[in-house]
Amino acid sequence: MRLILKPDLRLEIINKKPYIESHGYHIPVSRSGALFLCLLDGERTAKEAVGLMVSIGLCNPENEEQVTKTLTLKYGPFIMEYDGFEDNPNKNYDPAIFLRTEDHVFDPYNLEIPKTISFHVTSTCNKECRYCYLDAKRENLEKDALTFEEVVRMIDEAAAIGVYKILYTGGEPFLRKDLLDIIEYASSKGIFNDLISKFYLSQQQIERLSRINNLRLCVSYDCHLEEIASYLTGEKDHVQKMDDLIQRLAAGNVDFTVNPVITQLTVQHFEDFLIHLHNLKVKKVIINKYSTSLGRNDDTLLVSDEQWIRVVDIAKNCSFLDVEILIGESSEVVQEKANHPHDYRIICTNGRTCLLVLPNGKTVLCDQIPNRMDFCFGDLKKNSIMEIWSSRERQNLLFPPRDLYKNTSCYGCSDFDQCHKKVACTNTSLIEFGTAYIPIQAVRNSCVKYGKEMVL
Repeated sequence: MRLILKPDLRLEIINKKPYIESHGYHIPVSRSGALFLCLLDGERTAKEAVGLMVSIGLCNPENEEQVTKTLTLKYGPFIMEYDGFEDNPNKNYDPAIFLRTEDHVFDPYNLEIPKTISFHVTSTCNKECRYCYLDAKRENLEKDALTFEEVVRMIDEAAAIGVYKILYTGGEPFLRKDLLDIIEYASSKGIFNDLISKFYLSQQQIERLSRINNLRLCVSYDCHLEEIASYLTGEKDHVQKMDDLIQRLAAGNVDFTVNPVITQLTVQHFEDFLIHLHNLKVKKVIINKYSTSLGRNDDTLLVSDEQWIRVVDIAKNCSFLDVEILIGESSEVVQEKANHPHDYRIICTNGRTCLLVLPNGKTVLCDQIPNRMDFCFGDLKKNSIMEIWSSRERQNLLFPPRDLYKNTSCYGCSDFDQCHKKVACTNTSLIEFGTAYIPIQAVRNSCVKYGKEMVL
C-alpha cells in the first residue's frame, strides 16, 4: 500500500527541529519520524521507506520490521493511502534536510502532545458497584457537560495534533445518549476508541458498534456466579444479562474484551470464570487487581500479592482456552516488587502522556479524585488541548514547588527538579498520608536517596 502525508499537513523545521504543521498546530516529531514521513511520496510503502532508512544506517536491519510497525502506528493519524488523485506535495521535500535536524528532547513522562485522551463521559451510573472509585450514583446527567459540538471540537483538535486514542469511561458512558454519535465521529477522524462499560446494550446499539472502525469495547464483567455478581454490582440477574450481551457481541462481530476486576470474592473462582468466558466465545481478557480508593472503597475486597501471582499464573497457563490474556502487571513484576522493592517504581500516565477530561470539560491530574479542583489544570470549554497541555498549571502539578515537600527527604534532594517519582500517584499519596506531597510508600521503598539525604 503506497502512502502519503495527508495533503492538508506539511513538514516544517523550526530552530533546527522538525514539526508537522496541522491546522495551525505544530506537532514535534523525531528526526527519523520526519524522514519517514517525507519518504512517503506516494510511490513507496511504509516498509520501503524504512528500508531506505536502514540503507543509510538510521535503523538496524534486525529491527526493520518492528520499526515499520512502530512508525506506521505512531504517525498513522497523519498518513493516508495514495491513489494518485492529485500532485503529491511530499515530492517537494528533500530528505537530506531532515538528516541535518536535531531531535526534540524526549521525556517519556512529559510528552509534548498527549498520546491519549481519557474522557470521563459522565459520573452517573445505573449500577452501584462496591468497588467504584468514583462512588458513582444513580443520578441525572451533568447539566454542565460538554455539548456535542464541544466534544466534536475536542476531537477535531485531537485528530489534528495526532492523538492516537480516546478512552471513554464513567460512570456508565452509555447513559449519554449521543455517545455512539461521538465515537462514530472520532472514528471517522482516524482516532482509535476504547470504551469501558457494563451496559446491557440493545441489538440496535450492537449493530452500530459493529460498523465502527477503530473501536474496542471493554466489557466490565467480574464473575459468573450470580450471588457474587449481584452483590458486587447491586444488580439482579447480572450474570444472565452479561452472558446474553457477550453472546450477541460475539455474533455481531464487535471487537470486544472482557475486563474483570479481581477481588477477594472472585479470586478463587478465576479459573472457572475463564472457562465460562471461553464457552461464550470470548477471545481476549484483561485482568486488573482491585485497589484501595477514596471512593466507594471496601478493603475486604483486596487480594494479596500471593493471590495475584496465582491469578496471573492461571492466566498464563490457560493455553487450552481460546482466550488471549492481556496482563497489566505480570507475576514476574509482582515477584520482583516483593524481592527487590528498591528497584520497583510506578508513575501514573495522567497529565504526562494522557489528558484526563471530565464531563464538564475540566482537565485534571487524577481520575481517582476528579472532584479535587486543586488538581485541575484546564478547561476545554475555554481553551484548546494544546493550550492546556502547554500550560504552566500542568507543569506546576507535574513538578510541584519544593516548599510543598518540607519535612520529607524530597525537600533537600539534589534530584528534586528532575524527579517524576515524587508525584508518581497522587491518589495513593492522599490515601496513605492525607497529602499529595509525600511520595507513595512504593516510591519511598524504591528510591535510593529517600531517607538518605538531609531534610532541611
